[in-house]
Parts: sequence; C-alpha cells; structure tokens
Amino acid sequence: MNAEFKRDHSIEELQDFGVANSSVKPRYGLIPKSALDALANRFDLGETKHKDKTWNALVNPEALNSTEWVISRAEHVIHHAMLYIQKLNGLIPDDGDDDAAAIMWGGTCLFEAKRVRDKINGLEGSK
Repeated sequence: MNAEFKRDHSIEELQDFGVANSSVKPRYGLIPKSALDALANRFDLGETKHKDKTWNALVNPEALNSTEWVISRAEHVIHHAMLYIQKLNGLIPDDGDDDAAAIMWGGTCLFEAKRVRDKINGLEGSK
C-alpha cells in the first residue's frame, strides 16, 4: 500500500491491490482506543444516570440549540478540569470519577453544538 500524506493529514493517493483512490478521510487510527472507550463509557454513564434527559447522538438533539444549556455544559467542563487539576496536585482525593472522560464528553458536546449552530447560520464547512 502506498499513501502520500499531505501536511493537512489528508490522503493524496492510496493504492491498494493496484487500485488508486483520491480521498480525504479522518485518520481514526491516530485516536487512542482507550480514549474512545472512555468517551463511550461516559456517554453510557450519562444515559444510565439521566435516562431521557441526557444528550447524545440519539437523544435530545434540540438541546444543542439552547444557548443557556450549551453554556452550562461549557461551565461543567471547566468544573471537571478544575477537579482534575486539584486531584493531580493532591489537594482532593481521587473519587473515582473519570474527569478526563467528562472533559472529552463536554468537548464532544460543545463541538456538536457549534456544528449544529454553524449549519443553522449557513457556516457549515467554513474554517
């Protein structure tokens, strides 16, 4: 297999079995599986804990249009970041809550909120 990677991490040409394809694909192999597992577990925890009041790809997409709700999620990410810093510094004991996964969940949520809002405002695909 021959692949030429551009600086922007897209694939210029991929040859496999003598067939060439031009494509730009996300390189999921760069993401640690353990991080994806932790993120999926955090989504599962939210669904278990909050049931039909949770937000994920299947439930409550309209929450992404609520400025108040999105801001509260951003503040919650900051809360988990501060807890994680305190735990790292030994200022509070580790309570078993995976703050790093909570931060990933929050980042995913905020990313989706921005994507949805950009689509509504005609900015989808802009950089």
